[in-house]
Amino acid sequence: MIMFGCAYYPWAGLSVMPIVQNLVLINPMVYASEGFRAALTSQSPHMPLWLILGGLFFFSLLFTLLGLRQFERRAVD
Repeated sequence: MIMFGCAYYPWAGLSVMPIVQNLVLINPMVYASEGFRAALTSQSPHMPLWLILGGLFFFSLLFTLLGLRQFERRAVD
């Protein structure tokens, strides 16, 4: 997940491979890495802020709902 999570390179650097640039968006690490990059080095290229916050919100909601569902299923058994 780290290799395709844009931890070692900016997401904007993948613009030469647009298919890969769009495929890595299913990895939640991309939004965390880009958020840190935007906060710490604002002069370097990074993903738009609205996309970072939207991705973080979406994956947080998704994993919270999945976790609650699994917890309820196991707690009832």
